[in-house]
Amino acid sequence: MRVIFAGRNNSFNRNFAKQLFKDHELISCLFLEVGRSDFSKRFSRIRRRMKRYGVLRALDELAFHAFDAVFHKKRTREFLKKEPGFFGQWPKMPCPEYEVDNIHSEKWINYIKEQQPDLIFSVCCLVIFRQKLLEIPKLGTFILHEGLTPEYK
Repeated sequence: MRVIFAGRNNSFNRNFAKQLFKDHELISCLFLEVGRSDFSKRFSRIRRRMKRYGVLRALDELAFHAFDAVFHKKRTREFLKKEPGFFGQWPKMPCPEYEVDNIHSEKWINYIKEQQPDLIFSVCCLVIFRQKLLEIPKLGTFILHEGLTPEYK
Protein backbone atom coordinates (compact mmCIF):
# COMPACT_ATOMS: atom_id res chain seq x y z
CA MET A 1 0.00 0.00 0.00
CA ARG A 2 1.34 3.43 -0.99
CA VAL A 3 0.86 5.99 1.79
CA ILE A 4 1.42 9.72 2.19
CA PHE A 5 1.79 10.93 5.77
CA ALA A 6 0.68 14.46 6.69
CA GLY A 7 0.98 16.22 10.04
CA ARG A 8 3.04 18.50 12.22
CA ASN A 9 6.79 18.11 12.16
CA ASN A 10 7.49 16.75 15.64
CA SER A 11 9.12 13.68 17.16
CA PHE A 12 5.78 12.04 17.98
CA ASN A 13 4.55 12.20 14.38
CA ARG A 14 7.90 11.14 12.94
CA ASN A 15 8.13 8.07 15.19
CA PHE A 16 4.44 7.29 14.74
CA ALA A 17 4.73 7.34 10.95
CA LYS A 18 7.95 5.35 10.94
CA GLN A 19 6.44 2.59 13.13
CA LEU A 20 3.02 2.55 11.51
CA PHE A 21 4.34 2.20 8.01
CA LYS A 22 7.10 -0.36 8.49
CA ASP A 23 5.08 -2.79 6.36
CA HIS A 24 3.83 -0.30 3.78
CA GLU A 25 5.40 2.00 1.25
CA LEU A 26 5.63 5.44 2.84
CA ILE A 27 6.07 7.53 -0.31
CA SER A 28 6.17 11.00 1.20
CA CYS A 29 5.91 12.98 4.46
CA LEU A 30 4.18 16.33 4.22
CA PHE A 31 4.78 18.40 7.33
CA LEU A 32 2.01 20.98 7.68
CA GLU A 33 1.49 24.13 9.73
CA VAL A 34 4.85 25.67 8.97
CA GLY A 35 5.21 28.80 11.10
CA ARG A 36 2.33 27.74 13.33
CA SER A 37 3.95 29.34 16.34
CA ASP A 38 4.32 32.77 14.72
CA PHE A 39 2.75 35.41 16.94
CA SER A 40 0.60 36.84 14.13
CA LYS A 41 -0.85 33.40 13.29
CA ARG A 42 -1.56 32.64 16.94
CA PHE A 43 -3.21 36.02 17.42
CA SER A 44 -5.43 35.62 14.35
CA ARG A 45 -6.45 32.14 15.55
CA ILE A 46 -7.44 33.59 18.94
CA ARG A 47 -9.46 36.35 17.22
CA ARG A 48 -11.30 33.76 15.09
CA ARG A 49 -12.15 31.75 18.21
CA MET A 50 -13.44 34.89 19.93
CA LYS A 51 -15.71 35.68 16.98
CA ARG A 52 -16.92 32.09 16.72
CA TYR A 53 -17.40 31.18 20.41
CA GLY A 54 -17.35 34.49 22.28
CA VAL A 55 -14.78 36.27 24.40
CA LEU A 56 -15.40 34.35 27.64
CA ARG A 57 -15.03 30.93 26.04
CA ALA A 58 -11.88 32.00 24.19
CA LEU A 59 -10.40 33.33 27.45
CA ASP A 60 -11.36 30.07 29.18
CA GLU A 61 -9.51 28.10 26.49
CA LEU A 62 -6.47 30.38 26.80
CA ALA A 63 -6.46 29.84 30.56
CA PHE A 64 -6.62 26.07 30.02
CA HIS A 65 -3.68 26.19 27.57
CA ALA A 66 -1.66 28.35 29.99
CA PHE A 67 -2.34 25.87 32.81
CA ASP A 68 -1.38 23.00 30.51
CA ALA A 69 1.85 24.72 29.46
CA VAL A 70 2.89 25.51 33.03
CA PHE A 71 2.00 22.21 34.72
CA HIS A 72 1.60 19.37 32.23
CA LYS A 73 4.03 20.15 29.44
CA LYS A 74 6.81 20.84 31.93
CA ARG A 75 6.35 17.35 33.42
CA THR A 76 6.29 15.83 29.94
CA ARG A 77 9.56 17.57 28.99
CA GLU A 78 11.17 16.39 32.24
CA PHE A 79 9.99 12.84 31.59
CA LEU A 80 11.42 12.86 28.06
CA LYS A 81 14.77 14.11 29.36
CA LYS A 82 14.93 11.19 31.82
CA GLU A 83 13.43 8.60 29.45
CA PRO A 84 14.00 9.78 25.90
CA GLY A 85 13.13 6.37 24.47
CA PHE A 86 10.80 6.15 21.52
CA PHE A 87 9.24 9.62 21.39
CA GLY A 88 12.32 11.56 22.43
CA GLN A 89 14.11 10.57 19.23
CA TRP A 90 13.98 12.64 16.04
CA PRO A 91 14.33 10.02 13.30
CA LYS A 92 15.11 10.63 9.67
CA MET A 93 12.15 9.56 7.58
CA PRO A 94 12.56 6.72 5.06
CA CYS A 95 11.00 8.86 2.31
CA PRO A 96 11.13 12.42 0.95
CA GLU A 97 10.03 15.07 3.48
CA TYR A 98 8.48 18.42 2.65
CA GLU A 99 7.40 21.42 4.70
CA VAL A 100 4.07 22.43 3.23
CA ASP A 101 2.71 25.92 3.75
CA ASN A 102 -0.63 25.27 1.99
CA ILE A 103 -1.58 21.69 1.14
CA HIS A 104 -4.53 22.93 -0.94
CA SER A 105 -2.35 24.87 -3.40
CA GLU A 106 -2.16 23.55 -6.96
CA LYS A 107 1.52 22.67 -6.44
CA TRP A 108 0.77 20.21 -3.62
CA ILE A 109 -2.48 18.87 -5.09
CA ASN A 110 -0.61 18.05 -8.32
CA TYR A 111 2.28 16.52 -6.36
CA ILE A 112 -0.08 14.23 -4.44
CA LYS A 113 -1.87 13.21 -7.66
CA GLU A 114 1.48 12.35 -9.27
CA GLN A 115 2.38 10.10 -6.32
CA GLN A 116 -0.85 8.08 -6.75
CA PRO A 117 -1.26 7.21 -3.07
CA ASP A 118 -3.61 4.50 -1.89
CA LEU A 119 -4.06 6.32 1.42
CA ILE A 120 -3.34 9.68 3.03
CA PHE A 121 -2.78 9.36 6.77
CA SER A 122 -2.93 12.59 8.76
CA VAL A 123 -2.10 13.05 12.44
CA CYS A 124 -2.34 16.03 14.76
CA CYS A 125 -2.82 19.03 12.52
CA LEU A 126 -5.28 21.89 12.44
CA VAL A 127 -5.64 21.91 8.65
CA ILE A 128 -9.08 20.83 7.47
CA PHE A 129 -8.70 18.86 4.25
CA ARG A 130 -10.92 19.96 1.39
CA GLN A 131 -12.87 17.58 -0.83
CA LYS A 132 -10.45 18.03 -3.73
CA LEU A 133 -7.66 16.59 -1.58
CA LEU A 134 -9.79 13.87 0.00
CA GLU A 135 -10.72 12.45 -3.42
CA ILE A 136 -7.14 11.77 -4.54
CA PRO A 137 -6.18 8.56 -2.64
CA LYS A 138 -7.75 5.30 -3.87
CA LEU A 139 -8.64 3.99 -0.40
CA GLY A 140 -9.38 7.35 1.20
CA THR A 141 -7.95 9.53 3.94
CA PHE A 142 -7.54 8.59 7.58
CA ILE A 143 -7.35 11.55 9.96
CA LEU A 144 -6.29 11.09 13.58
CA HIS A 145 -6.91 14.23 15.61
CA GLU A 146 -5.57 14.99 19.04
CA GLY A 147 -7.03 17.87 20.92
CA LEU A 148 -9.26 18.97 23.71
CA THR A 149 -11.68 16.26 24.68
CA PRO A 150 -15.45 16.80 24.74
CA GLU A 151 -15.28 16.53 28.53
CA TYR A 152 -13.38 19.82 28.63
CA LYS A 153 -16.34 21.62 27.05
